[in-house]
Amino acid sequence: YMFSSLDNVVLQWCLKEDGAVLQSGELSLVGIGPRCGKTLRMPELTAARDLKPGAEYFALMTLCLASDTPWACKGHVITQQQFAMPYGAPKPLSPLPEPSMGTPLQVEDGRVTRIFNSVVQFVVDQVGSTVSLSATPSSSSTTSMPIIKDLQMCINRAPTDNDLGGGECSYAQQWAKVGMSLKENVFWRAEVLSGAMRGGLVQDTTFVSQDGQQYIKFRTHYEVWCDKRLRIRSSVTVSPSMQSVVPRLGLEFAVPKCFSNVAYFACGPHENYADRKSSTIVDVFRSTAQDMYV
Repeated sequence: YMFSSLDNVVLQWCLKEDGAVLQSGELSLVGIGPRCGKTLRMPELTAARDLKPGAEYFALMTLCLASDTPWACKGHVITQQQFAMPYGAPKPLSPLPEPSMGTPLQVEDGRVTRIFNSVVQFVVDQVGSTVSLSATPSSSSTTSMPIIKDLQMCINRAPTDNDLGGGECSYAQQWAKVGMSLKENVFWRAEVLSGAMRGGLVQDTTFVSQDGQQYIKFRTHYEVWCDKRLRIRSSVTVSPSMQSVVPRLGLEFAVPKCFSNVAYFACGPHENYADRKSSTIVDVFRSTAQDMYV
């Protein structure tokens, strides 16, 4: 502060592993006068001794009020800063561990491809170019609940204010000029892998402009597991003429209304464009579908 001490300010710190708190504490700032500084010694951070493969570690420093004031209550956050810890955690050996047990998967291949067992069903409509996943609570249940419905590739979305700004030079106008009009889908034959515990399918999608000079090639790998897990990996190749402006590529699908709660590990809690990213932190955030921007 310029004119007051930091006697009523406390430094709260915490060390997190993938958003979960490992260590935390407080440091007193009593005795630091106006326009003065002090070197503080942090406690030993024990996370570096036992690193979790593939984990991300961040230290968060928060300055907040130690007691009520006329302008804010105790605990009011004055400022905070997050630091990525240079631990170099080893990469995970396997992103998805093999299931230890489960009912083997079967495949029915044709116009409609099914990879299924008694608790999960993965259906691909090759003509309609849609993918759906449903599951039953247990092998003895006869009721199937949809998890993902009509999953498909999309190359556009409703433009935001930032997309529309700039008139003819706006992102929205540039995407429109790309003129994507044709779509081709090719599904490779489904396979059961790894002792019938997981099945795979590859979809190749090509979007081509009317003049044939611009294209987007989108390859999606679907991998369904006998214990109801689904992994989706995608890669994109665009023509050289589109390198500067690439439409908003993504996957869209419907989920049941009961799946209204959302949890994600990323920058947040608000939107983080380039001009706002410095005000975000990496953490686990929770919200609802209704409260999120759609």
